[in-house]
Parts: sequence; structure tokens; C-alpha cells
Amino acid sequence: MNKHTPAKPIILCIDDDQDTCELLSFWLHNNGFEIMTARKCADAQELARLSRYDLIIIDRYLPDCDGLSLCKEMHDLHPFIPIIFETADARSSIRQEAFQAGANAFIEKPIDLELLVETIRRLLIDRPQAQSGDQTSPEVSI
Repeated sequence: MNKHTPAKPIILCIDDDQDTCELLSFWLHNNGFEIMTARKCADAQELARLSRYDLIIIDRYLPDCDGLSLCKEMHDLHPFIPIIFETADARSSIRQEAFQAGANAFIEKPIDLELLVETIRRLLIDRPQAQSGDQTSPEVSI
């Protein structure tokens, strides 16, 4: 019997901290995801143009641009790809700006890795509904 194995969801993680990228790569890979990482906006922009991702994680502070502007750019480029915005700056104004820029979820650093996986899975489940005509995705604030 020929069994079809579904492809692992591919996540683009954009964070300037190498330790965070390595931790998220390890954790998410062990939870069934493929991970590509970028530590600068320019690298993330190129990766987003060259490949298709199922979900994007964006850090607030990046060396060559602001994570909020990158979030808006990624949302405009790929409106149906869920975005998780991560930051240690948990002010309500930053949360609001992240959602206005196109984020579907907001996660505070230090990141609760189990909660991150749960949020990713929830956003990926909700994603097909958005592709079939509903232009909005649920917002999740963690």
C-alpha cells in the first residue's frame, strides 16, 4: 500500500539572536516543522521572495530594520501566511501595532516553547479558512 506522507510545514523564523534561532530551530524541528532562519531583514526579504512558507515568526528588534515594518511588508507580500510577532517588549501599544501590521499572534520573550508550538498549530489549522475567501485570520495574544 502506498502511503502519502504530508510535507512538514515550513516556518521562516526572523530573529537577530543566533541562540534564539538555534533554540527555535531545534524545538520546532523536533515538533514536526521545517525551519529556515534569517537574522537580518534583507535576508528575510530575499528568502520570502525565493520560497513559500507556511508561517513566519518575526522578532521586534532587528539590526537592519524594525520588525513592525518587516511584519507589514511580509503581510502585504503574503496576506494568507500567518505571522507570529515575538518580543520582550510586551507593552499593549506594541501588541496593537503588531496586529495592525498584520501579525496573527503575539508572543512575549522569553518564549514559552510549548505555547509557541500550540499557537503555530492553531494558526496553521485556521489558515485554510482564510485562503478560501475569509480575508481575516484570528488574532492571538499570548
